[in-house]
Amino acid sequence: MSTLQNNPQRVYWIDVARGLAILSITCCHAATRSFAIYEGTLLEFQSHSLVFSILKACLYIFSRLGVPLFLMITGALMLPRDYERKGAVEKLYQNNWLPILRTTVIWFGIMYLYLSLFHDSVLRTQGVGKGILKFFETLLFVNQQSFASMWYMPMILSLYLLLPIMAVGLQHFGDKYFYALSGLAVLLAMVLPNFNALFAHLGTEFRLYSSLSVGNLFSVFWVYLFFGYWVRRGKLDRLSDGGVLAGVFLSFAATVAFQVWVYSGPTDYDVQYQDIGILLTALFLFELLRRKGEEFRGLEKPVLSLSACAFGIFFLHICLMHGLNQVLKHVGDVPYFSRFFLLEVLSFGGSWLLVSLTSRWKFFRKYLYMMEK
Repeated sequence: MSTLQNNPQRVYWIDVARGLAILSITCCHAATRSFAIYEGTLLEFQSHSLVFSILKACLYIFSRLGVPLFLMITGALMLPRDYERKGAVEKLYQNNWLPILRTTVIWFGIMYLYLSLFHDSVLRTQGVGKGILKFFETLLFVNQQSFASMWYMPMILSLYLLLPIMAVGLQHFGDKYFYALSGLAVLLAMVLPNFNALFAHLGTEFRLYSSLSVGNLFSVFWVYLFFGYWVRRGKLDRLSDGGVLAGVFLSFAATVAFQVWVYSGPTDYDVQYQDIGILLTALFLFELLRRKGEEFRGLEKPVLSLSACAFGIFFLHICLMHGLNQVLKHVGDVPYFSRFFLLEVLSFGGSWLLVSLTSRWKFFRKYLYMMEK
């Protein structure tokens, strides 16, 4: 904590954004274990009041903002760097990419062994030999047996490999070129699929398919990194504070309304990171945090602690939540929102506490949590 507080290079509003992001991600995993999200949404919608569905959608849409915020933080911090300076690229891979890879592999191993304790694991259902084989496959990113939330790590490892290229491109070609690329990616990966989801809910067979593919351009997640970079450079300064706040509220409300409306149909569509509503909400929220983050100085100690522990919480909370969820399954029917708050509070709070305590040991701090000294 003293290192964090006395580090003049830290950007406090980034710490606020990181804390909010990890809270959002833990909410996502609690929500998907408490409500019908991926299937059975129509039955749940019909079985409860409209207020229930609105509150459920509000929690869920908030929970989808965590990954965009983390990606925008990465863009804000990493893209402005000068990678043409001698040794800069090597330093990135040595000080950032390799430690992330190392920590990811360690956690893949920990999670695999943890999941092996449960009755449906490979070890228990297919034997020791298959279990050992699957363990090494998991460490090698092949046919992995892990928590679904770990999809983020291979994705961010891939994005990091291209950071110097994108940063140099921004410096040499300017923002306008990347505005065009980002706009095309948003159109192909967000706008058209969103229209198709709307058409599917309306029951029409009409669809919009483009022969252009965002997969041949770059990962759609790069859009979030670019937007984080542009926000930090003040590209939205022309908007008033009221306009930014209205942007957060309107985009969030519209996305919630869309999700509730979709609940009333048979498509089981759930809003994802590739939805335009999530992109706009995250964009305005990130800008709002840039402007107003300093107003949370009264919470500096918990904010800095949460920011420092965020990476560890990301890995540890899902283990706690999975175990707790197994216990709740044997308890009986636990009301939806009660289940959500139990899973969220105990896993989020418990992992924060455990990371804070165990980070006193160098091994945990360096290899499991990647925390600053």
